[in-house]
Amino acid sequence: MLSKYIGNCSLFAQSVHKTTWLVVFSIFFISGCSDEKITVQAEQLCALAEPIDENAASAIAFAKPCSFSTALGDIELRSSEPSMPVEQPIAIHLRTPSETYILHSEITGVSMYMGRIPVIWEPIGNDVWETTIYLGACTDPNMLWQLEVGIGKTNEPGNKTTVKIPFQSTW
Repeated sequence: MLSKYIGNCSLFAQSVHKTTWLVVFSIFFISGCSDEKITVQAEQLCALAEPIDENAASAIAFAKPCSFSTALGDIELRSSEPSMPVEQPIAIHLRTPSETYILHSEITGVSMYMGRIPVIWEPIGNDVWETTIYLGACTDPNMLWQLEVGIGKTNEPGNKTTVKIPFQSTW
């Protein structure tokens, strides 16, 4: 008689186990789509064709975030598509301080979890690097992203720094 109830208990335990996993997965999935406001400010990146006149003192030179300060010196970032459209190839150029190299680089979603997008840079000149990225589409038409770049000094192995550059994509 007892064996008849043990079989039902086993089915009940499997059902509870499956339900628990479904609830945990649902909470994780829904939390990625939250409407939580992010306080990080991001603007469009500079275009590849826009030259920076270092001698000009005009406000135009400072209107767009082309140059970012790091402990090893300034880096400059430019994009082939400053509006950063999703699901399209985007060429990005990065100028690093002299005698530096890129340690690591990735893009992550700030306003929504979108995983980590590894960024592989190729040298195209003295301290100038290039990559092509594809940003994933999201339910947010103005998704906030962050490019993280770690750089190190060529002749000083312990001299490293990381810069985090927020930007916004559109669709």
